[in-house]
Amino acid sequence: DESLRQRAEALEERQREANELRSGLSDLEEADRAAREQEKDARAEADDDKRHLAMLESTARNPLAAFGDYQQRLSDEVQKAARSFSRKPVGPIGAHVTLRRKEDKKWGVALGEIVGRHLSNWIVATPADRSALLSIARKLRCDARLTIIIQKPRARHNVRKPPSQTSMLDLLNVDDDACFNALVDMARADVTCVFEDKAEAESKGMTQNRGVWSHAPGVEMLVLRDGSITGAKKGNLYVKRPSARKGVALGVDASKDIPAAKRASQASQKRHKDAAAKAKSARAAFDKAQKGDSNAIREVDRAKKAHTKAERDAREAKAQHREVQDKADEAVVLDDTTALEDDLADMEREIRNAKETLCAPASFDHDAVDATPA
Repeated sequence: DESLRQRAEALEERQREANELRSGLSDLEEADRAAREQEKDARAEADDDKRHLAMLESTARNPLAAFGDYQQRLSDEVQKAARSFSRKPVGPIGAHVTLRRKEDKKWGVALGEIVGRHLSNWIVATPADRSALLSIARKLRCDARLTIIIQKPRARHNVRKPPSQTSMLDLLNVDDDACFNALVDMARADVTCVFEDKAEAESKGMTQNRGVWSHAPGVEMLVLRDGSITGAKKGNLYVKRPSARKGVALGVDASKDIPAAKRASQASQKRHKDAAAKAKSARAAFDKAQKGDSNAIREVDRAKKAHTKAERDAREAKAQHREVQDKADEAVVLDDTTALEDDLADMEREIRNAKETLCAPASFDHDAVDATPA
């Protein structure tokens, strides 16, 4: 019983330790997941800053590099092969777009999120012109990065801008009709409006009727200053975070922006390094806890086996005890029977002796009478 009690206590202690480790393991697993997410975000930010710095440094040497390091070479080759096109290709679109006012530079991130995705594109008039341009791009090995738009020559679109909101077209000067039309057709720049924050977007760019939200007249998309996109969908509000990899920013003065970009890149690289170190530490702690949890489970299994064996041994010991007790009881009964038989034998002997004693005198007297002379 004492051994069984000790085994039961050991099992209970192992189970308690295992439960504590399992509880701590969940916390460490969550910390590991959060650290890996932070490292991923920091890496994306560092990569984006590094690309931005490289773009500025390249743009300082070559203005078209802002739209791709291949753009100047492509532009030069297109110029040489101008006679092979029915109409000279236009591109990149960004070379024909500038900010209308210097103070509009604050909208650079928002513009990059929507308009910036199209600034590297080229425009041609016919499918044959597209094939000719694509052939040149293949020779320069930039065809995989090049987007070519086929657009029939036509006058600049006559657009109707939102009545009281600022559209992206309000922020831009576009000196080519084909580029203007492309930004209207593909980027929806005429009906995409910018707002300082979500509150302004809701108050100026949307309407609400009995709890159902909708866009204000003439507003198709709402973009916040930080590049987030908000709006109403099926009567409900939504906010979409800006993409990690931003489009080409407008209003960039490479020579002036490079120092700040270097500092930003260095800072983001350090944040990524710190985040990577934390992620590594969190992973090591989680792995160690997992190993401890596995060991605890094995210890619980060992304790269970020991406890089960102790219970089995206790049952066997009780069974042996009962068997010994039964045999002892049988032995007592046998001993009592033997004693009775001995007593009976003694009594039988005494009876025989008594009979012999009673018979002996009678025989003597008879013999004596026979021996008397006549």
